[in-house]
Amino acid sequence: MNQKSLRASVALGALVLCGLLFLPHCTYSENAPFQLNLNKLYGKNNMVDVAVIGSGPAGSAAALYAAQDNLHVIVFEGMEPGGLLTKTSYVENYPGAGKILGPDLVQKIKEDAQRSGAIYVPDYVSAVDLSQWPFVISLDDGTTINALSLILATGAVPYKLKVPGEEEFWGSGVSSCAVCDGRFFEDLDVVVVGGGDSACEEAMQLARAKVRTVTILVRGVKMRASDAMQERLKGYPTIHVRYNVEVKEIIGADSQVREVKLFNNKDNSYELMPTRGVFLAIGHQPNTQLIKGQITLDEKGYVITKGRSQHTSVPGVYACGDVEDSVYRQAIVAAGSGARAGLDVRAWLTDGGFTPQIAAQFEAFYYAKNNEAKSQIASIDTESFASQVLQATTPVIVDFYGPNCPTCDQQAIILTALASQYADKVRIVKVDISASSELAQKWKINKIPTVLVFNKGSLVARYSTLASKNDIQEVIATIIS
Repeated sequence: MNQKSLRASVALGALVLCGLLFLPHCTYSENAPFQLNLNKLYGKNNMVDVAVIGSGPAGSAAALYAAQDNLHVIVFEGMEPGGLLTKTSYVENYPGAGKILGPDLVQKIKEDAQRSGAIYVPDYVSAVDLSQWPFVISLDDGTTINALSLILATGAVPYKLKVPGEEEFWGSGVSSCAVCDGRFFEDLDVVVVGGGDSACEEAMQLARAKVRTVTILVRGVKMRASDAMQERLKGYPTIHVRYNVEVKEIIGADSQVREVKLFNNKDNSYELMPTRGVFLAIGHQPNTQLIKGQITLDEKGYVITKGRSQHTSVPGVYACGDVEDSVYRQAIVAAGSGARAGLDVRAWLTDGGFTPQIAAQFEAFYYAKNNEAKSQIASIDTESFASQVLQATTPVIVDFYGPNCPTCDQQAIILTALASQYADKVRIVKVDISASSELAQKWKINKIPTVLVFNKGSLVARYSTLASKNDIQEVIATIIS
């Protein structure tokens, strides 16, 4: 078949397909993926018009705007639902919100998106394949999703010091979230590493958590924090600042931090500084692992977007929020970029010829998941811990959680699914550390959520960060095999 005949056949196929779908306004375009490739959708299950990866202000704003056009929008909440904003205290510069707690602001934006029709699911995306269309999204539980378009709102994660002792004591004195873990350091001395606004915010949150003293360790001769933020520090007499110092080692004993080894880069001297907590606020790394090598990134690893849009180098894929913003890092900026991404994806789908009529043809094949699952895991306290856990003859998983902890909610969802899967083989219980502080102290719970796995009274596994479904399944398989 010659090239002219091939083009004619493709065009005829597109017209026939339009007739089959009874679409009065279906048009052919060489640049639109849907007329040429719509047949690829037949036989596909778990389809999504718009997949949003990430549920912070950017992801939720994107979902809100995309869903307003009656598109089928799914938001994958990921390992940290709500993103970094859930780890802040009060937000005072989000227009129209007044003074509001970070977790509360995230929840309000999410509720707005849900009212527009967006569906939130507590799933973790493990892989993305952008080499084919529909784009293929793989979830942590093995499910595969076929997405017509994709919005990346995966945010960024704090950098680590990469010094001896950091990994060893992570979750046992080393943290990047004062809101989550500050309560464990009441009446103790702690340090914050960093010199920007984030370091100031961490220090003030710790002071509000009634730590004894907070020392901000700044590597340079002055702080990078804004003048306004440095002025706010003056209202906290327990906060002190030291300059020209670098943490070279974190030292501890009995699974607890005891001191840090400091290097003074001005006189080249070393010293040991006693401290019980080390909070990191030294910058962030964009979460681009999923799409690295598939989308154009800048030298720092941030997604590059085109002009004033949120378009990436791959048609149909958009990025918003901290995953593409290395400058502003503000909730309102992230939400604004999310709104643009939502509008961009609507325009792209429409230009491609995707209509409500087409969507209706595939409605039976859309991905749907019950995101209203409530944890049925039993609560235990200090008095019942011995009989329920230590004396149990079957394996027991204990979830130590706290109030106002979004990551704890995510952990509860994972454990609820496992409770159903292993109903006759493993028991799962939960402990509220705010009501059982003695129990938390006994088992050295310095970070939430923390998951402990017991077998016949012995501790066999410990997770001081969010434990994935696969992590826990591997331990269970070892125990019950």
